[in-house]
Amino acid sequence: MVVAEIGQPPPSADGPFGGMMLKANYLYNGTGGAVICQNPETGAYAVMRSYPLARFDVETFAQAIEALVNTAERWRDVLAGAGLAEDAKAGKDGSLRRRPPFPGGFMQV
Repeated sequence: MVVAEIGQPPPSADGPFGGMMLKANYLYNGTGGAVICQNPETGAYAVMRSYPLARFDVETFAQAIEALVNTAERWRDVLAGAGLAEDAKAGKDGSLRRRPPFPGGFMQV
């Protein structure tokens, strides 16, 4: 199993952003076969995927990990955009909101 943290949820995660994430999990539409989940201890969002290692050689596994990293990067951008949109609605200056370097907090294999 591989887990890549994508960041903390925006304050209104139950709004349109939360719905978009749930729809992305449906039939893995938008997640490349991964699932979007929330760490119950930290509240951070992550993408997670399980791989049948018996069917992978090193090259195939590296390609699969690269695909998961790309998926995580896309969702980190979406998450950052959701936070900026909320800042704008609240009249806050979102210019200091930066996406942390990948991985968000970790990548665990």
